[in-house]
Amino acid sequence: MSKRTTKVAVTPDEVTEAQMRKALTKYVEAHCEIARIEAEFAQAVEKLKAQAEKDSKSFRATLEVNALTVQNWALQNKSSFEGDNARKMEVYGGHKIGFQTSPPAVKWCKPTGGSGTQKEEGFIIACKASGGWAEGFVRTVEEADKEAVLKWFREAKEVKEVDGLEEDEDPKALAAERAQIATIQLATLGARVVSAESFVIDLNLQPESK
Repeated sequence: MSKRTTKVAVTPDEVTEAQMRKALTKYVEAHCEIARIEAEFAQAVEKLKAQAEKDSKSFRATLEVNALTVQNWALQNKSSFEGDNARKMEVYGGHKIGFQTSPPAVKWCKPTGGSGTQKEEGFIIACKASGGWAEGFVRTVEEADKEAVLKWFREAKEVKEVDGLEEDEDPKALAAERAQIATIQLATLGARVVSAESFVIDLNLQPESK
């Protein structure tokens, strides 16, 4: 099943059923051609990637072997990269080799007196139980609960049997009135509940059974 949705604003023209069927047939044909082209493109890309991986395999091995040789030389001469000396040195042709230190990062380890590597959940619990000095290591994130807004809006405009409607009262009209009131309330917060209508074509690309 394939679905296409459009939100393009159009001015309806007079269209006969025959014209609609012809247009839908052309739509299906175009959809299938696009799918074929995209599938062939994806296959070609996969073949190119596989060929590139094959062609570069020996060069990658050369990179690893020679990088290790250069690294071993640098380790043997580590003093040349310490103290007042630069962490990197130019060897020839503008090429530089040396060592670099990554920025500080927090890494989980086994807690003192504990067993097993710490996890984030356990770290948070430990911070809250620290007596205050580590509580600042826990960050609280606040975000709008849009699902709660939608739930409140549904309930605000809902008409129930306990509302005791009069015989001449229209439940739909009452629901619309309540929705309007709820919309006004949400507007004071700078929000509104919206839904959009769009035209959809669901294609059945399975062969028809005879």
